[in-house]
Amino acid sequence: MSNCLVHSFIVIAAYLCFGLAVLSALIYLYFENKFSPNLTGFQQAYLRIRYKIICGYNFVGLALLTTGLILGVNQAIKIGISFEIKFITVLIVWFFYLSLFCLIIISKFQKINRQKLVSKLSLVGLAIIFLNLILANYLGSAHPFK
Repeated sequence: MSNCLVHSFIVIAAYLCFGLAVLSALIYLYFENKFSPNLTGFQQAYLRIRYKIICGYNFVGLALLTTGLILGVNQAIKIGISFEIKFITVLIVWFFYLSLFCLIIISKFQKINRQKLVSKLSLVGLAIIFLNLILANYLGSAHPFK
C-alpha cells in the first residue's frame, strides 16, 4: 500500500475520532444540563466516564493526525510538491488539538472544572475541521495527492 493511501486513511481515522469526541461531548453536555443541579453519585460517575471517553477520542485523534501529517509531509517532500494551503490548515487543526490536550493535562493538576470546557472546545474543534476542509478544497489549490 502506498504512503498516499496510508496517509489518507490515517487522517480520515483521525477526523472520525474527533467526530466521535464531538458526539460524546454533545451527550455529556445534554446529560450535564439534564442532571443539574442535584447530581447523584451514579450521575457523577456517568459524566466522569463520558468525559474520559471525550479525552480518549481527542487523544487518539491527535496521535493519528500527527502520524498522518508526518506521512503527508514525507510523501510531499519525496515527490517534490510545495506546501500549500492544505498543509497550513491541517497545522491549524493540529495546533488546536495539541492545545486542547495540553489544557486537559494542565487542568488535571490544577483541579479546575474542565469537563464542560473540554466538551465545548471539542465542538469548536469540529468547526475548525470543517473550516479546514472548506479552505483547503475551495479557496486553495487542489490537494497535491489527487
